[in-house]
Amino acid sequence: MTESVDRDLNPPTALSPEPPWELWLGFDLEQFYEIFGELYFVAFALPPETVEELGTVRRWTVHQLRQLRVPTMLIEAADYAAGDLTTWTRPQTMVDPSLNRRRRSIRDTFELLIQITGSHVRPERRRYYDLGVMFYRLRMCVDVERMRDAWPDWVHHGWPGIVEVYQRELARSARVLIDAVAADDADPALHELDDAFRTLTTYLETDVPPDDELRSRIATAAQAAGLLPRLP
Repeated sequence: MTESVDRDLNPPTALSPEPPWELWLGFDLEQFYEIFGELYFVAFALPPETVEELGTVRRWTVHQLRQLRVPTMLIEAADYAAGDLTTWTRPQTMVDPSLNRRRRSIRDTFELLIQITGSHVRPERRRYYDLGVMFYRLRMCVDVERMRDAWPDWVHHGWPGIVEVYQRELARSARVLIDAVAADDADPALHELDDAFRTLTTYLETDVPPDDELRSRIATAAQAAGLLPRLP
């Protein structure tokens, strides 16, 4: 008998825990809020393939909100509005007073939804929900900075100083994310995810420019958070 009689009693190496879906939910809700609230998404619009991808995200988001027992009326209002993203990301929306008021109203609906959803998330997972919200905010501001020289003329005429506005928002978002990551409420089981965010915020603390290096580091954090398939 030539086979080894040694027994391998060591269990297989455990896989890292899946990133919390609460982080994805915060990320997705902030994305919809910004589509209706930020000039960036009107100035550069949303390509049809992104609109289609966001349809899948919308359906997943609605399901999770129902699981959290967020008020049905609020879910349905947000779901209805997010079902027609193309209408709300056209330049014509900004020059039509009626449409623009409606767009701002939808933005306010999503802002309320973000706040109420946070109150429905389990306390031990609220950290990750908030990280998802702020991570998307930071990513959007970095993308805006990347496009700073491509803003249409009609934007500069109607909103002078818009580039500087987003530069200040980028700095603010970085600081909020840094503070959120530093908070002492991390789940030990998610140490790899938290380490990825700590690495990003350590880099942000040096007031780095929003260049390719920062975008690469954001992508690394997104990968650790399981967000890459959700990025348009």
